[in-house]
Amino acid sequence: MLLEARNIGLLYGTEPVLRDLSFSLQQGKTYACVGPSGCGKTSLVHLLAGLIPLSVGEIQTNFTCAHPISVMLQQYGLFPWKRVEENIELGYTLLNPSAPFPTELVHKLGLEPSLHKWPRELSGGQQQRVALARALAQHPEILLLDEPFSALDCQTRESLQDLLKQLQQERGFTFLLVTHDMAEAAYLAEEIWIMPPSVEGVIQRCENPHMHSQDFRTSREYFDMCSILRTQIRTDRVT
Repeated sequence: MLLEARNIGLLYGTEPVLRDLSFSLQQGKTYACVGPSGCGKTSLVHLLAGLIPLSVGEIQTNFTCAHPISVMLQQYGLFPWKRVEENIELGYTLLNPSAPFPTELVHKLGLEPSLHKWPRELSGGQQQRVALARALAQHPEILLLDEPFSALDCQTRESLQDLLKQLQQERGFTFLLVTHDMAEAAYLAEEIWIMPPSVEGVIQRCENPHMHSQDFRTSREYFDMCSILRTQIRTDRVT
């Protein structure tokens, strides 16, 4: 167990955003969080990343490094006044200035030709690769992803999904993906959390045991999981 949340809650002023949530993140396992807009998915990512304080409950961790969590944001978060190489370096030099440049990771992400470019010179897919390189250069135990591929075209999105899946299997990190896309959740996550439409509901959990099978994206099990998620979300909205 890397992280365990017990009855956590979050308030914005006096307004509850998250209430009485309990869950755990296991080493090397992949998770996705789906649900309607306004249900608190992004707030949950910000809370786990330490960007906002916990209002209620407790979170216990069992990390082995000093900076175990990295975050990928939907808006990429690249610094426009720094070149690609500098943006990637920023991910780890603040933690360990003597760390070597992540050449192998950059190669896997296909970023060598872009290292001296400015972010504005890159496509959206290339910018997301830079953001992923910066996050993984820190060697996190947990990677939090907030709608990372939502602004991309379908082909680029699927390519980056495949790349994320490959890197996770090679490096063994845990990730929690927040997404509106049920097909993306079904493809990437071993455990899928369906957030309720209001703070009064409870998280529904769906295990996805076939997601590591060969050619999963075109398999019957994949389409069945997408159907299960759609049915569950419709049911939650009705109730």
